[in-house]
Amino acid sequence: MKIIDGKGMLFGKINIIDFLVVLFLLCLTPMFYFGIDVAKKSVIPKQKIYMSRQMIEIPCMIVRLQPEIAELIKVGDKEVEKNGEIIGEIISVRQIEPLKYIFDIKEGKVFIKEDKKLKEVSVVLRLVVDTEEERIYYKNERLVLGSLFIFNTNKYTVEVIPFRKE
Repeated sequence: MKIIDGKGMLFGKINIIDFLVVLFLLCLTPMFYFGIDVAKKSVIPKQKIYMSRQMIEIPCMIVRLQPEIAELIKVGDKEVEKNGEIIGEIISVRQIEPLKYIFDIKEGKVFIKEDKKLKEVSVVLRLVVDTEEERIYYKNERLVLGSLFIFNTNKYTVEVIPFRKE
């Protein structure tokens, strides 16, 4: 009895190509088993990143204020966490101004439009922040210059934009 006959059948029962495909799939089975096992285990241990709490003072602009809320903003207003810890305080307040919309028309030309109803107030805030490498987090959200965050006291809730000292 021949191993491969004239029709390409192995032992006269199975096509040689079909046999090779089945053999290939059987060889892949351990690879999948061990591959999934390796994927479940963390190959590279994650480094624990330590966050430290710090207190910073940062100039900010409180924006889009109704006039009656703008009058409530005073030095000493505090934001308090649920556990009673003070995490933010206004330490300096400048004058109330009309909200300014700045439009960049083209090629460096700027158009400024003042809102007749809404106000903005420039303040300096003392915030308790968490630092991680080169990032700063306030209330578990990343604090980025030029982006909004919420400052909430028992009297009001306002939108604040931190900016760089000039």
